Amino acid sequence: MHDTHSAPGPAARFFSILNENLWQLVQINFIFLLTSLPVITFGPSFAALCACLSDMVRMRRRDEPVLPRYFAAFRACFLPALPRGILLLAGTAVLGFSLFWYGSLAAESWFWVPFTALSLLGLIFFTGIAFHLFFLLPENRKLKTGRPDFSLLRAAAWHA
Repeated sequence: MHDTHSAPGPAARFFSILNENLWQLVQINFIFLLTSLPVITFGPSFAALCACLSDMVRMRRRDEPVLPRYFAAFRACFLPALPRGILLLAGTAVLGFSLFWYGSLAAESWFWVPFTALSLLGLIFFTGIAFHLFFLLPENRKLKTGRPDFSLLRAAAWHA
């Protein structure tokens, strides 16, 4: 008999990170909600949240408190993430309004049902792509080769 002991799976890794960092996760999410209250700062606050979560997953900067780490990431990502956040909010508002508009028209006539479905699919596709672009923002650090570091996305794709 040979030993079939393998590395823990993605679920075990998720629960170990959750167990180790539960209070920090609560603090970061609360700070994220507070900094997202002015709607225009949604992009930078979401990028800072992604940066802090990336640090937690990679077990970096563990000796720093949560609040300074979050606000340092918020300041660093503010200008690059602001246009992305405004674009995300504007696109979501336009597609959400079209879904509401075509949905109300579809209640009266079957002709508008495909437009309602396309609005829903467009909203899902747009927000999915846009939210994933925020994960690339803090990861867009240049390596010595001059290429961006996408190792977190590769690790997530490998474990999925």
